Amino acid sequence: VPRASINALMMHSIIDVRRYFMIPGQIKMKFVLTDLADSIHHFTYSDSFTISPPPPNTAFYSDLQLLDTILESPAQTVLKKNGRQQVPECTNFLDENKSILHYYAELYQADKISKLDYPLIQKVTITKNENENALGHFLKTDTISPQQLSLVSGSFPIGTLPSGNYYLNVTLENNARIIIASGSLFFQRLNTQPVWEDTGS
Repeated sequence: VPRASINALMMHSIIDVRRYFMIPGQIKMKFVLTDLADSIHHFTYSDSFTISPPPPNTAFYSDLQLLDTILESPAQTVLKKNGRQQVPECTNFLDENKSILHYYAELYQADKISKLDYPLIQKVTITKNENENALGHFLKTDTISPQQLSLVSGSFPIGTLPSGNYYLNVTLENNARIIIASGSLFFQRLNTQPVWEDTGS
């Protein structure tokens, strides 16, 4: 929609969400952006990805997602999820204007795990590389109950996290500390003046 001023244009958002049911397999996606005043020239983006079938008898995680904003609101919008408005980050890049990392994922089929494996421990961490120990205080631990669906939602203050490449990780461990399910998401951080963490020593 045309805007009357630069300020009005800056408030314009093209963030949108569409949810589709897709069967496992190779998926091809095509995105076309066209200016209604110039139908000859347009932007086209194509990509493909594979949807793996869920494991039949054990728990698994959805993809991890970085969120820009979380609002408690019953409004019926495409961004509504579990009674909240969850506005996703457009990219996996957090610049100096971001002081908090918000994340969201879902854990499925925890109820199919043997009772002998309980209690189940879920860990969310930030690391420099996958399958490493958490950096500093970037660790959250929870006990998971046997539900068909469990929400993985939280935040990390990242004022102390310097510029670099990182991973956001989630793991589900049984009572013997064996990993049952896991997921990770690569992201980049720009923070040229990190706040020093007070270790109390």
